[in-house]
Amino acid sequence: MNLLTTILQHNQAVKTLSTGQGKIVTSYLQDEAFLMAGAFQLSKKVYIVVKSNLYEAQQYYSALKQLLGDDCCYFPYDESVRMEILAQSPEMLAERLNTYEKLLENKPVVVVTHTSAVLRHLPTKETYQKFCLNLSVGQRFDMKDLQKRLVEMGYQYILNVDQPFYFSHRGIIDVFSNNYEYPIRIEFFDDEIDSLRYFDQATQRTISTINEVKIIPATEILYEADEVQSAIDIINKNYLRCERLLEEDKKDDLRHYLNVDIENLRLHDTTLSMSKYYACFKHDTSLINFVDDVNIVLSPYTSLKDNERMLFEELTSYQHEMFEEGRMTL
Repeated sequence: MNLLTTILQHNQAVKTLSTGQGKIVTSYLQDEAFLMAGAFQLSKKVYIVVKSNLYEAQQYYSALKQLLGDDCCYFPYDESVRMEILAQSPEMLAERLNTYEKLLENKPVVVVTHTSAVLRHLPTKETYQKFCLNLSVGQRFDMKDLQKRLVEMGYQYILNVDQPFYFSHRGIIDVFSNNYEYPIRIEFFDDEIDSLRYFDQATQRTISTINEVKIIPATEILYEADEVQSAIDIINKNYLRCERLLEEDKKDDLRHYLNVDIENLRLHDTTLSMSKYYACFKHDTSLINFVDDVNIVLSPYTSLKDNERMLFEELTSYQHEMFEEGRMTL
């Protein structure tokens, strides 16, 4: 990379990318990746490169990753709201959580993403950090309180932990945080953490003991219990605004669906089905605003704007369909 930087340091396109202002034109993806790598090495800043769609972002990330290694990360989102509601990709979630962790290190990094991802409501940096859990041997933490906090962080209960985003409890607590290769076993003596250890999920044998650990969220739908009522108030206001547009039977359907969702919010549901309400918590942001002092690269700009319009049209169509069925407010 030092040779690349030397070769490209006087290149006008690299200078443009380094300042974060202006336009450049490239013909090939690999050329764009080389220019981006050169600009990153010269400026040592945080870059967010927004590609038009998921496929282009994946191709560009693969090319740039070969040049920048761990200084390049990926922030993908499913482009179809309809598909995403049916099933969230744990692989995509894992990539996004890795990106949050890289951005929190306050070090230069290039984030490759795409149009759909930058339009999402995300937790702010402060909210995300608030839901990171630091544990250490000797720390006092009631086991039931820890279980409750893990649920609030998005972890789902399972009998035996064998993959990230899950936890179990049976006198001890096992949890698989996405930032570690192995799950963590937390043993207690009364209300004090007695030991922390990595273990093999297949054999259940200890790999190594540790003194402290950082457990990161397992969801992006992060909110505290005392925030729920204000969000519910906004949801109910939206219902009152929309009910006059529906027939009587659809009003009842909509009220039923909203009541179910409201109860799920009270039970601290952090699944993706609650993402449609995340803006009601009023501490959401976007990837572009997650960190300060960032260079934004839109590539290619025209295709990106076209895709943005197409995504909004699809989302509007989906919302109207759900509204007419009495399943979602507008």
